[in-house]
Amino acid sequence: MFKKILIIGILFLFLGTCSTPSTAIDNVRKASFPISDKTLIIVDDEGDGDYTTIKDAVNHTSPGDVIEVYSGKYVEEEILIEIPRVTIKGIPYEFLNGTDSGTPLVVRKDKGYVFFICSEEVIVTNLKIDDGPGNQSCCAFIYLYYAKKSIIADNKLRNSMVGIKCSHSDHAKIINNTIELTEYAISLWYESNEVEISENHITHSKTGISLNRVDSNKIIRNWVTQCQTSIIVDDSNHNYICCNNLEKNNKAILLWESKNNIIQQNHIVNNYYTVHLYYSNSNYLCCNNIENNSIEMVLSRSGNNTIQQNNFINNSDTVNFFNTKYIISQKWSTVLNKWNANYWDDWTGNGPKMLRGRLLFNIHGPFWSPYPRKILEITFLQFDWHPAKEPFNIDV
Repeated sequence: MFKKILIIGILFLFLGTCSTPSTAIDNVRKASFPISDKTLIIVDDEGDGDYTTIKDAVNHTSPGDVIEVYSGKYVEEEILIEIPRVTIKGIPYEFLNGTDSGTPLVVRKDKGYVFFICSEEVIVTNLKIDDGPGNQSCCAFIYLYYAKKSIIADNKLRNSMVGIKCSHSDHAKIINNTIELTEYAISLWYESNEVEISENHITHSKTGISLNRVDSNKIIRNWVTQCQTSIIVDDSNHNYICCNNLEKNNKAILLWESKNNIIQQNHIVNNYYTVHLYYSNSNYLCCNNIENNSIEMVLSRSGNNTIQQNNFINNSDTVNFFNTKYIISQKWSTVLNKWNANYWDDWTGNGPKMLRGRLLFNIHGPFWSPYPRKILEITFLQFDWHPAKEPFNIDV
């Protein structure tokens, strides 16, 4: 008797297992599921995933989760990311039902930030964010705030006052984004140090890359064209600016009150101004290709800079510099720059290359006036004592 009951029980269990409805499989496909210690969350604008908006997905995320955003249009209000190690990844095709294709498009609903990231190791990649012409907000599309080691990569950003802003976010990476029609494409502010900005394509913006009060960052292999200023370094030191293509801008590189920066192996072509140093000392400019620009270089009140082994080819106007010196209190090293072994296509081939500028001698004003008093202005000569006879082969 016991054996019969046991056999009947096994048969019922088997039949129940075989009769699982197909809708259960669909639910598994739609629901979020764990990937080791992470959870994969699906966002689809047509409702085939876990959520229809990125904001809802972020609000239900945990550390380490991956949010996949599938093709479609997402109208989002400020997405606040306070959870560490979250990845938001655009998927360029449809999820289950529908006909959407291509990189998912994000449009901001109001005038706030699209992504406000204030946690560490967050990744945002492969999204298109576009406000459309005439709808620019003063807020950045993506704002990293105390977001150390976060990565913003492979996004397409268009029509915003600021594309990507980074503040107090050391060791972040901003890589391979395409940004156009902004006031500031990429902006580093206040204590965002050791950040890598590389392989971005920036065009038709007022400022391409801006550094303000930040140190020890790498600006490498970016392509910036048709901007008012491609790279601004303001009150920022020990930055490495290398292997960038800067073409058809009004100003290629502007340093303002900055020191100990390295500007090396950049391709600076068809701009109006090339490199402009203003109150900037002890910088190193080496192995840059400076060609077909209106003005070769401008140094204003800047000294002790090293300009070495650069190509100066077919530029309309030569280097010009203007400096001031307090007669008693200021050392000569603060007004002199070191020119060495540059190639000048207008050099005669004999002797040093002479560079002509102006020097203004001042004395301190009386105690009731904060302004200096001009004593004398003279023509001031500096020299490249060992000009190169042939142009350098500079790879970028």
